[in-house]
Amino acid sequence: MRRLFYILLCLILFGGILSACSLMNGSAISSSSAGGDDLRVTDIWARPGQAEGSSAIYMIIDNRGSQDDTLLSASCDAAGTTELHLSQMDDAGTMSMIHQESVPVPAGEKVEFKPGGLHVMLMGLKSDVNPGDSINCTLNFELAGAVQIDAPAREP
Repeated sequence: MRRLFYILLCLILFGGILSACSLMNGSAISSSSAGGDDLRVTDIWARPGQAEGSSAIYMIIDNRGSQDDTLLSASCDAAGTTELHLSQMDDAGTMSMIHQESVPVPAGEKVEFKPGGLHVMLMGLKSDVNPGDSINCTLNFELAGAVQIDAPAREP
């Protein structure tokens, strides 16, 4: 009986050590990811927002393929309107958002959607989006087609 206890204890400790090593090596991913072989969408997250208000989704689009692709649009059931935007500061120091008809994703490159830059703008939220909630959206690419993403809401 004592021997069985020690074997089980060793197995539990060994499993914990393996888990810790994988976290330290970065092989465990804590953020959402989506996409296929050539196109990966990672580090996906959304800002919290109130019903009838707005939110934004951020991510990294990694085009590992040999052909340029283009993000044509995004759609999201959680909002009345979903658009691609670029936040930009003018010479006077005023921040504005510029609607983007599309976003090029060159072959072999990453495009980062981040606060103060590119983002998927969600306007007219249908309900509150609180930290811990997840927003499901579809990204529509010229070549890769529709890519489903889940954006967990968190504070920036």
